[in-house]
Amino acid sequence: MKKFTAIIISLVIILVFLVLGFLSLCWISRIYPQAQEPKVVPGQLYSADFASKKELKKWETIDTGGAAANPSKWEISEGSLVQKSNIYKKDPINAGSFLVLKQGEDWQNYQVNLKFKPTAEGGIGFLIRYQDGNNFYKISLAYSKDLGGAYIRIDKVQDGKVNKLYQVKKTYKLGQENKAKIIIKDNRINFYLNSDKVTIYGIDKGQAIEKGRFGFLVFDMPNVSFDNLEILELTTEGAGGSGQVSGAKTEEQKLDEEIDVLLEEIGVE
Repeated sequence: MKKFTAIIISLVIILVFLVLGFLSLCWISRIYPQAQEPKVVPGQLYSADFASKKELKKWETIDTGGAAANPSKWEISEGSLVQKSNIYKKDPINAGSFLVLKQGEDWQNYQVNLKFKPTAEGGIGFLIRYQDGNNFYKISLAYSKDLGGAYIRIDKVQDGKVNKLYQVKKTYKLGQENKAKIIIKDNRINFYLNSDKVTIYGIDKGQAIEKGRFGFLVFDMPNVSFDNLEILELTTEGAGGSGQVSGAKTEEQKLDEEIDVLLEEIGVE
């Protein structure tokens, strides 16, 4: 009987330690919550598979002044958007050529999905909330010794001044199809490359650029192609853009309930 009682006490002690360990992890997750992507509700702002050459009429070309191999050569070829010039200039704002959608001046929070294929060393990029040549966010991807090696960088350009938000020593797969996803919500930009194998983000801690168009950037890279572009509006259901679904419990509320249940099970009130 004494041996049985000792076994029961040991099991209770082990259970208590397991519960306390779980509760510790729960509290840590509350203190250091992981960033979550905003909920995407179907609302397509723009899409293009670049099957028709007429699609190019919806875009505006902006080349940097005094660049080598000027002008750029944007065209639609074999079902893809292609830039064929080797246009390049050492410029922190526009190092080559921009191609910006003519629509979208009032776009605020949105997600961009696309594919691209870089064919040579050089650089490409994506413009987010583009307002004019001096105000926008920029994601640059480069692979060249002359351009500082391999990197992915997020910049904020405001009033003609460049502010780096984030940089990492990774880049695209050269000569292969790459998949990219961009999410911009409020003052945060998330960038995902090739099924989330590369994930970076930039947070604008200053005065955010609140809205603007989407565009491409190419510098010192001829014959790069883009395809399967889709731009989705980011909204939240019934919550006025607060990031929480109306009527649903928050993660913190769910966690509190789970902790209460566990405490009740071990007899702690």
